[in-house]
Amino acid sequence: MRFRILAVGATVIIVAVAALLIPTVISIRSHALVEARLELQREAAAVASSLSPDEAPTVANLRLIDNGEEHAVSLYGRDGRLIDGDGPPGADAAVHTALRGSFGETRAGRDHAVSIPIPRPGGALIALRISENYADPVGEARRRVLSVAALAAGIVGVSVVLHGLLARRLTRQLDDLSRAAVSIGEGQVGLSIPVTGVKELDDLGGSLTAMVERIDRQVQRERAFSGEVSHQLRTPVAAMRVAIEAEMALPRADRLTILHETLAAAEQLEQTVNDLLMLARGTPGDRAMVDLSEFIQVARRRWAAQFASQGRRIEATSAPAQTLVSSAALTHLIDVLCANALAHGSATTVIACGTIGTPFLSVGDRRHIVDDPFARSVRDGHGIGLKLARTLADAEGADLSWRSSPLVGNVFTVRFARSSAPPRPMSRIDGRSQQTP
Repeated sequence: MRFRILAVGATVIIVAVAALLIPTVISIRSHALVEARLELQREAAAVASSLSPDEAPTVANLRLIDNGEEHAVSLYGRDGRLIDGDGPPGADAAVHTALRGSFGETRAGRDHAVSIPIPRPGGALIALRISENYADPVGEARRRVLSVAALAAGIVGVSVVLHGLLARRLTRQLDDLSRAAVSIGEGQVGLSIPVTGVKELDDLGGSLTAMVERIDRQVQRERAFSGEVSHQLRTPVAAMRVAIEAEMALPRADRLTILHETLAAAEQLEQTVNDLLMLARGTPGDRAMVDLSEFIQVARRRWAAQFASQGRRIEATSAPAQTLVSSAALTHLIDVLCANALAHGSATTVIACGTIGTPFLSVGDRRHIVDDPFARSVRDGHGIGLKLARTLADAEGADLSWRSSPLVGNVFTVRFARSSAPPRPMSRIDGRSQQTP
């Protein structure tokens, strides 16, 4: 690419310089000829005025101008014959014009001649003729053209060198971007793309940097999410194992019962895996306006048996609250908070929802804790489900917070963004089987 850029740039520069040089050469040549002709005319007038009326019409009596040029000077009589000097024996067109009293000019071969009348006593006229070799002004023009051509060649050379340096800089920066793109394709993240000073390349580098950051965040999120969802899936698998072992130890009369229960649990586990994979990639396909009160009522019914097995109760208190959210994310979020309350809480657990400024839902129990449960989950490995809950909330643009006091107990609250879009009927809410994060 570097050589193509250099070739195109050099071609453009040469064409541009040639487009300016050709008219300049023509102008220089024309100007040199005009200048030589005017100079010859001035010299002829000065020499003609130097001959006094009482002097004999000879070249010796003329005061010639010594300007370093070789000029042929001659005098012609009224009859057109050569009187004295270096000129043709007979009058040419320029001499005939001068003998008629006007300024004459002619070119013969490589000679350029001018003639001017000189008055003599008695009203007679003679003609002064001065000629110059045509090669002299042409040679001067050639020297000027060569000077301009040398200057043009220098401009072209400098321009080509500068263009080559620019092409090298651009291609080197493009090579850096290409290597960065290859590294990104190989899975490397955290690359630093240097600033080039070229707006277009910097914009491209910024786009690559932003893409790398998005990929990095996505990869980190999926890695973290994978570790967190393992906790979400472990309990259902353990429950299936316990159920099968119990059936093997104390088989029931209908042997198909355990198969139906296990199949239903496996189908639910498969649905959970699909939901969590979809949420991990940040592309839920079921995001819509929902009524939070419906979800917490379904959650209460889903968890009532497990709370009752431990001699506890789970209640639901709802007020109108609608928000735009993924039903899968919302269901798993509620399940994580209910499972946390079942595992670590005491007495009655209350699920509530409503709207105070923005829609919210909360899960609380009577216990009072001092340590931050989110920090504890990172430090000692407990409460991984809470970390998953916060990840789900963040993915939905919601805020999961926690507070605990002797009066209100332990409460986890999720606040959603306000939305005025109309609600859409939800499906599969009641059909979801129990989740135990």
